[in-house]
Amino acid sequence: MQTNRCRLVFLIVLAGIASNCFAQTNRAPEDRTPPADAVVAADGSGDYTSIQDAVYAAPYRPAGPAWVILVKPGTYNERVYIQRERGNLRIVGEEASSTILTYHLNAKSLGDDGQPLGTFRTPTLQVDGERCEFAQLTIQNSAGPGSQALAMRTDGDKLVFRDCQFLGWQDTLLLNRGRAYFERCRIEGHVDFIFGAATAWFEACDIHLRGSGYITAASTPQEQSYGFVFHRCRVTSEPDVRAYLGRPWRSHAMTCFLQCELSESIRPEGWHNWSDPARESTVRYSEYQNSGPGAAGEERVTWATQLNNDQAEQLTMTNVLSGDDGWNPEADRAKASFTPRGWSDMQSVLDRIEAPTFPNRRFDITQYGAKLGERCTAAIQQAIDACHEAGGGRVVVPAGTWPTGALVLRSNVNLHLEQQATLEWVFDLDEYPLVFTRWEGTECMNYSPLIYAFEQQNIAITGQGTLDGGATHETWWAWNPKDPALRKRGPALQVKDRNALVEYGTTGKPVSERVFGAGHYLRPNFIQPYRCQNVLIEGVTIVRSPMWVIHPVLSQSITVRGVTIESHGANSDGCDPESCRDVLIEDTLFDTGDDCIAIKSGRNNDGRRVDVPSENIIVRRCTMKDGHGGVVLGSECSGDIRNVWVEDCQMDSPHLDRALRFKNNAERGGVLENVFMRNVQIGQVAEAVLTIDLLYEEGPNGPHQAIVRNIELQNVTSTASPRVMYVRGYEGAIIDNIRFANCEFAGISATEVIEHAGSISMEHVTIRPQKTPR
Repeated sequence: MQTNRCRLVFLIVLAGIASNCFAQTNRAPEDRTPPADAVVAADGSGDYTSIQDAVYAAPYRPAGPAWVILVKPGTYNERVYIQRERGNLRIVGEEASSTILTYHLNAKSLGDDGQPLGTFRTPTLQVDGERCEFAQLTIQNSAGPGSQALAMRTDGDKLVFRDCQFLGWQDTLLLNRGRAYFERCRIEGHVDFIFGAATAWFEACDIHLRGSGYITAASTPQEQSYGFVFHRCRVTSEPDVRAYLGRPWRSHAMTCFLQCELSESIRPEGWHNWSDPARESTVRYSEYQNSGPGAAGEERVTWATQLNNDQAEQLTMTNVLSGDDGWNPEADRAKASFTPRGWSDMQSVLDRIEAPTFPNRRFDITQYGAKLGERCTAAIQQAIDACHEAGGGRVVVPAGTWPTGALVLRSNVNLHLEQQATLEWVFDLDEYPLVFTRWEGTECMNYSPLIYAFEQQNIAITGQGTLDGGATHETWWAWNPKDPALRKRGPALQVKDRNALVEYGTTGKPVSERVFGAGHYLRPNFIQPYRCQNVLIEGVTIVRSPMWVIHPVLSQSITVRGVTIESHGANSDGCDPESCRDVLIEDTLFDTGDDCIAIKSGRNNDGRRVDVPSENIIVRRCTMKDGHGGVVLGSECSGDIRNVWVEDCQMDSPHLDRALRFKNNAERGGVLENVFMRNVQIGQVAEAVLTIDLLYEEGPNGPHQAIVRNIELQNVTSTASPRVMYVRGYEGAIIDNIRFANCEFAGISATEVIEHAGSISMEHVTIRPQKTPR
């Protein structure tokens, strides 16, 4: 009866009569196990001991949700064949290093007919089915060197491989037909170990040469636009190895290496013609902005193209893989992400976040002409470029004040500010060139962020110094003044441009034509890594940002640690990861003029066009002072936001409006889900502990469903909040499965607000009014 009494009292609280609700229940915790249709375990603890048996159990399911096979750690000595009729599968291991599929056939092995199998019949894994995804697996052919031996053969279309290892020697991967996407995979071999006629994009993969030979042997058909494209990959090798990037198995082979890091194992000439000079006039080999000792030099063959910027811009993952049906593997990832059970899954995210490390090289900006008190943009940029070209290290800003304009970080560079060093940005618009960026969730060309990086890896901003954006009410902040007295003078300067950009995103105007910058008034953000990987921002103090302070976009493996952020201009959000994956924000102080942390994923139609969520984000041991919200999801959230953990934080200020906030509407749409908060101490907030506002800005005026679900608050306390919840939905929106457990809220003085909401539960919760009824 105690449980029923608690529910009744809870309803009274919602009606505006503050009361105490503390009840015990024996209900088992909700089971939120990741969805797996079959579990494979070598030790017999799952549904199957064989991966092939689990594949055979999969239904013939050409559409709808994928059939998910979870593979437990172990070594599986078997061959696996996925028939064309059994596509739409997800086969996921727990960790590639310990989940191994292996077999040992090579071209000389005898078949049932007593004849050699030949190369094409040797794969450990053969995939003929379409729309299959593989993650966190090792796929190996253990036959060893000496003959062709396939680890995998693919003939299916729209295949995705993430965080996998492919191990072999000659002919490791035969990508025979269709389209395939590889992300963060490791591929090992020595001769033609990535070959075939398929179209494939390799994103941030490690390509490791076990011996001298050739990485690729494409056989791209003449009528096919694309073959193999390697983007931001790293080529490494065993000692004393010498190899070519590729040789043409067929005359019209297409292979490109974009912004890859090439080791000294790559021969100076780069490419081989398969001893057929006639193929030099038909192959389509190209490179763009590669780095490292193996990058193109004077000895590169003349029949391989060094792309210019315009040519490289056409080689995007979307262009290469979209085909006639518009396939986008990033969008597929948005639909296929794991569903966390709760706090037990946070560690798996932490394990994936890799803070960058740097060689022990020092590049002092004074060695490149920087002088105290004088503008030194060029000198600092020269130091960054020199550090990058040398293979990485630390660019050091010594004590003192160093005026600068926009800076561009490059791979393997740590911009380090020593104690009492200050980088101070000047308000000179010529110092901020046009760059490709996102502004409030919509892509455009605009003034460069103060520190910008595009498609770089292993970058950092560290030290005990200060980054001073220099914004004042007479400079950047004047474009959108926060002071009510200034707003009375008329519309802010940015209003016209902001409205224009929103319209461009709505109508689908090409991004290259959404040009702002000079003559316009869209303020730049402070720090923006765009499409970057392995990013660290640590120790620095950041003040007076023109707009959002830390704004990573479409980036992965990001660490923000021990940073102090103090910025009180309009829209001075502290840290806004947007369409990012695997983010850690810890031990950071936020004292901001807007949201302390605001997680985003694109605005309206433009966000749906890019369609990449923010996911797997951890916030811990942070202090939130002034700001509109402590941790916020939205409002630019059209690409979805999920899997957020917040723990051990302090939030306390009369100028902090909410602790946990969701803001969305029917024009944005998007799913905000799987948010877990625990052990958070809240002193004073102005509006509510939890705010879910689906009537933000456009409110219900739009065709897109806004969804907030699976939100849990544990061991959260507050001492002075007007209410626990301010929850407003609209008809057709979903607000559901909101849970409070072991929480205590004191000083409640106002009526709870709940409109158009589904299930809200409280267990072991105390609510104390500011004034106790007699």
